[in-house]
Amino acid sequence: MWYSFFGLQHPPFTPVFDAHRPLLPTQQVAMQELLERLQEGHRIVLLVGESGVGKTTLLARFAHTMQAERNVIWLPPGTPKDPASLYQAILFDANLPWYPVEVTPNPVWETTCRLRVVEWLLSQSTSTRPTLIFAEDVHSWPDPVLREWRCLIELDIGGSPAVQVILSAKPQLLERLSEHSLSELADSIGYCVWLEPLTAEQARQHVEQALTSAGGSCRHIMEPRALELLIEHTHGLVRLLHQATLRALHLAYAHQIRQVPPSVVQTALQELGLTGAEDSASPPYANSSAA
Repeated sequence: MWYSFFGLQHPPFTPVFDAHRPLLPTQQVAMQELLERLQEGHRIVLLVGESGVGKTTLLARFAHTMQAERNVIWLPPGTPKDPASLYQAILFDANLPWYPVEVTPNPVWETTCRLRVVEWLLSQSTSTRPTLIFAEDVHSWPDPVLREWRCLIELDIGGSPAVQVILSAKPQLLERLSEHSLSELADSIGYCVWLEPLTAEQARQHVEQALTSAGGSCRHIMEPRALELLIEHTHGLVRLLHQATLRALHLAYAHQIRQVPPSVVQTALQELGLTGAEDSASPPYANSSAA
């Protein structure tokens, strides 16, 4: 296997590998903030961060933690075309009937779905298990669908919210919320939690710890300047850091290079579109692949 070439016991920087690792420092801070805002009673909390910063990993871990005390509904990435589609997604994840019995006019079906969701949310609240809904990548959702969250968060049981919502989005959602069409939703958002990119030192520690956890040693596997290039060009975004490091290891293995040099990292960065062609000092690596 390619990773044993570097003295590793299993491949690093993969979803299976990352699932067993602690959250990154930035994710830990954001997760604590999310928990505190929910405990304060905010009905909608927004998690904002650039693509690749680790929002999905954070929310998945947080959702797993909250399952002990909440009914957790998970709405994966995707764009509901209308409010009926949003309610269908909630019903589907709650394992409730979500499809039309017959061909029905859309307004009628939308109302039916909404009533089914509201009835279920209220019934769950009476069983002392309030519901927590996670929705990913809502920055691309149409305005009418986003506005539906206000309908759900207005539900109360004994003065407490029947449902709380965590919305994950890229920063461009904040620009949309400043528009008049979404002003009421903006007023309903209780708090905005930012998931920050890793600092250069945090990124360095992350790569070193990941390689150590896999059974290797960063200083033996990667030249210092090579690691600096990875950190510099991935800007603290975890997904890009993983992709670039893994690609550099693959390229080095393909050429039987046991310590990754800067030239291999430059080629990996160029392949991923993270640096210009003029920065690549080693074209021969460009089309190499590792099994």
